[in-house]
Amino acid sequence: MKKRVMSDPNWPEPVIITVGRRSPEIIRTPAEALIYLTNKWPGARNERYRTATEFCSAALRRQVDAASARETFLSAALEAGMLQ
Repeated sequence: MKKRVMSDPNWPEPVIITVGRRSPEIIRTPAEALIYLTNKWPGARNERYRTATEFCSAALRRQVDAASARETFLSAALEAGMLQ
């Protein structure tokens, strides 16, 4: 049986993504991060991108905590140069 992790799905602090001259995107939850990763990600789909996608998806299934998903998303965004 898989362990279920209970956590607040909302991140205590949002991640603000900035790409070029576009308006900043505010990402507040693993669900929003997964949508961004899947539909809007302009960076390379490398190892950090894949890890962030996996962790955000796992957070939605309550298999990892939301904080871990946020950290992997931050790491991918930082590597892609998308943090303001």
